Amino acid sequence: GDTLVVVYQKDRTSGTPYLYSTMSTDYGVNWSTPQMQSSDGEHPDIAYGQAGNVYLTYHKTIKDDIAFLRGKTYETGPWDYVEYLTTDSTSCHDDFPKIAALHTLPADTTTVWVAYNHDEAPPSKVMNTDLRFAYSTNSGVDWTKDQVLANDPSADEMAADLKVYRSSTNKYVDLCYLKYSGVVKSGSDIYYTWANATHPEQFYSPHQIINEHWANCSPDGRENCQLTYPIPDDYPGIVYAGFPLKKDDGKNLDFGGWDLYYDFHDWTDVEEETAEEKLPAEFSLSNNYPNPFNPETKIGYFIPKACQVNLEVFNILGQRVRTLIDEVQTKGKKEVTWDGKGESGNEVASGVYFYKLETENFSQTKKMVLMK
Repeated sequence: GDTLVVVYQKDRTSGTPYLYSTMSTDYGVNWSTPQMQSSDGEHPDIAYGQAGNVYLTYHKTIKDDIAFLRGKTYETGPWDYVEYLTTDSTSCHDDFPKIAALHTLPADTTTVWVAYNHDEAPPSKVMNTDLRFAYSTNSGVDWTKDQVLANDPSADEMAADLKVYRSSTNKYVDLCYLKYSGVVKSGSDIYYTWANATHPEQFYSPHQIINEHWANCSPDGRENCQLTYPIPDDYPGIVYAGFPLKKDDGKNLDFGGWDLYYDFHDWTDVEEETAEEKLPAEFSLSNNYPNPFNPETKIGYFIPKACQVNLEVFNILGQRVRTLIDEVQTKGKKEVTWDGKGESGNEVASGVYFYKLETENFSQTKKMVLMK
């Protein structure tokens, strides 16, 4: 509604930093007296759930751990402490957490995710940061901890942004993170993946590179990389600070300053020479997004040469429900939207459906779920 909640870090001249919160119930015109939520906390991130629930995660400096708090927007006192989200804090450094929560009912069954940077302590190698997460399926009461999300021994992975995909059912969470291999002086790739409430422990694999320029590298990825949704119920985009050019050999890079870029997920149009380097060499059919979906979903595919293309939707009995594509198409990345309707224009029932891409030399079928 009209309630805004801000959590901020207040550094002291010596000792541990404080965390304070303040609230407005009139769209930011007036703010409540700041309340201290922790006498030891930094790098906070906050998310809404249902029924006034507010979820807060931050780095506990003394314990060197990721902490979680839950509160109500209408409460004036400190929020209830729930627990620490990591179990190996004595030997490792966990920091820069990001949090997201679904907006599902009942409120006590909300799925909450926290992603964070996990470092060896003390570091034993140059590339020692991986990405981990914890999740709860009952509004932050019980947690599954120390789940590995990305762990490339030759690179550092650093969480950038974690956001709920705001479809009509709010059953998805999108994650982007920075991956720095040290090949370029300080440039990194931005990777994207997602999970849903049905399988909160499983982020979609393989993770996709979604930046067309080298992104600036930072332990706290929120400083220079954020997810955004340009159109309701559409693919996420990213805004980030980066280099003007991206080359694998690190050459032709302008290190004189940073530019601000916007990339639109995996289907961004780029300059021709860059596009040719990135296009796959074979036919491919992507997983539809979102999945499950309501009321519509997007299907992406690639054809390496001009040809006749057929893309059809079938029900679980093998009956054709809708023909989405039946034409000759030029080579390149393609995308089509299915609106959950049959050939007659009537909405189809909830359930499992299959979409099949077929050309003269290629055929592949994938599954999707319509949930109403």
